[in-house]
Amino acid sequence: MKRNCLLLGLAVPFAMSLLAGCDMAGQLKDSIVHGEPIAQEIEREIGKKPQVFSFSVGTDSFSQVMVQFSEPPLAPLPEIEAVVRAAVVHEYKAEPSMLMISFIYDKANAKK
Repeated sequence: MKRNCLLLGLAVPFAMSLLAGCDMAGQLKDSIVHGEPIAQEIEREIGKKPQVFSFSVGTDSFSQVMVQFSEPPLAPLPEIEAVVRAAVVHEYKAEPSMLMISFIYDKANAKK
């Protein structure tokens, strides 16, 4: 399940980049370079490490960030949003035009 979500997380930016005529290899490299420090900062604050993907649409150098948790953190949603936004702004030195935070609820791995 986590692998499928990772593939989906990479497929969406790839498809959008193709439509926008962007440099996918450069964007993927930038996403990896910036994503790991963002994920580590979020993990320090919240206790769960997410997957982080960033990409640009059109001529923007940085426009969209997707943060995906493999399971929901225990922190309240407003706190999660504040921590994620602060980590993204700290790493990129700018506010993204779109910030998407998602949680995976995997029925097969649900705790009983």
